[in-house]
Amino acid sequence: MFRHQGACYVVLPEHVAGRHPRITLTSSAPVLTGTGFVSKPFWEGIDLAIATVRGGIADRCSRSLSDLALTPQERASRTAYLERLTPVGEVMRDPLTIGAFTYLTFAARRQEDGKAIRRGTSGAFAFVGNTPVGMAIKSPDDETGFFMRSDEIHLNVNRYLNTVASAGGTSQGDDPSATGTLPLAFLRTSAPPVNPLYAPENLLGPGPYVFKLSGRTMIEFEIPGESASPVSRVRATTPTEGGFSVPREIFIEVSPFVNGGRFFALGRFQMGFDGILDTGRIAPRNARRLRLTVLNAWSEGPLAIDEVQAY
Repeated sequence: MFRHQGACYVVLPEHVAGRHPRITLTSSAPVLTGTGFVSKPFWEGIDLAIATVRGGIADRCSRSLSDLALTPQERASRTAYLERLTPVGEVMRDPLTIGAFTYLTFAARRQEDGKAIRRGTSGAFAFVGNTPVGMAIKSPDDETGFFMRSDEIHLNVNRYLNTVASAGGTSQGDDPSATGTLPLAFLRTSAPPVNPLYAPENLLGPGPYVFKLSGRTMIEFEIPGESASPVSRVRATTPTEGGFSVPREIFIEVSPFVNGGRFFALGRFQMGFDGILDTGRIAPRNARRLRLTVLNAWSEGPLAIDEVQAY
């Protein structure tokens, strides 16, 4: 589990996720739980999937994607330990002896005689020191486990998140509805709806705003009031049904001026596989205008956004 550009992700074997679009995640003690929204974007034959992490477990998301990039010393190591969790969150670490690294994988055996690497280990990681060096993907027998190299995982995941399709959004573990939403009034957008039923005014009411992405699409709101209001969080959601494409990266800005003469960046944020973009808590900026610019999308076809909220 790692954090990348503000989003929390978990990597796992594709066969562990199976056909399920969602998986349940649990942490080490004290146990926290969460949900992973699964994507399987990698080439056929590689047993790898990635999921956006939501829920309280995201608070444990402290590692980074770069931790999967191995050094020559770590690749040369022939000893490691296998880390697994019991149902109550106890961490078990079993010493391993590593065979030679191949291009994509390596084989490893438990160091203690008669100890088995049992089925159900898939997804567990082998570590050299504190560095994850491989993810268990199969056990051809009770004594041997095959591991996908961490640097191979890093290569595919890094390319996917940064080039092919970026997705994410933070999850801070608290409920955004616990704080009051700011009033928003729709002002304008740079992209017409594909159908009047999908008008941008839907962003503040029932139904989605559906549009075609041509270059960058700007959506601007006014924040009514006698004075500027501090904005410390922004959320946007996309419907997961209906076959619409999901926005990928959204640039968010605010302006403290009535006419929106000058905007200040809150940042570039990414929408998750579950259709949620959540900036999390950010430094408050006084605002009379809120502007979202959709930069790109997951796939071809009309995009949809069904709600925008500011706090």
